[in-house]
Amino acid sequence: MTGLLDTVRDRIGEGDLVGALGKLGESRGVLAEVGHAESDGVQGARCFGLLERRWSALRREFGEWVMGLWRRIVVVDEEMGVLVVEGEAGDVPFEEVVRAMDELDVVDTAMGRVHKSLDTAVVGPLLKGGKRVRVETGRLGLVDASKPMDAADFIDDVKTMLTFMVVSLPGPISTPLLERILPVLMLQVVSEWLDPCMPTNLESL
Repeated sequence: MTGLLDTVRDRIGEGDLVGALGKLGESRGVLAEVGHAESDGVQGARCFGLLERRWSALRREFGEWVMGLWRRIVVVDEEMGVLVVEGEAGDVPFEEVVRAMDELDVVDTAMGRVHKSLDTAVVGPLLKGGKRVRVETGRLGLVDASKPMDAADFIDDVKTMLTFMVVSLPGPISTPLLERILPVLMLQVVSEWLDPCMPTNLESL
């Protein structure tokens, strides 16, 4: 068990996310077996407790490393008003980082933070008016509108923003993020831009 935990730390040091994740999962299974085998006796319980604390500390270390990779891939600059999505963090692909986040059960926490920052940087200013969405490679931001906006302009900007997120972010990330953002955008479309006599089925967006 101790050797397995050392291997996890070595994989982290080497930047081997897949290897570290696999060995961490393997060590969790071994820890459960040790706990069952050492359930009788004070000495066995003490030994298991030490291993369990070491495993928990290593899992926290792994989680901090994974979240550090995440923050390098998805960057929201609230001051500049942009969302930047990189394809990888160093040599670690985005999809591998997302898989590790899912295994650690931290996707919702990460999404909450991104949603809050994105609302401040992009969504909020867009809803206030006078801004248009601009998309460049891996980058979503706002520019000043060159003319007064109408409903078609706003809906087009919403579609552009949603498309960027769907294309740039893996499904496990884009889906929960859109579930947070869409209700506010749809409310704005219905309440501010659409004529009351128009149907409000906006599924095509």
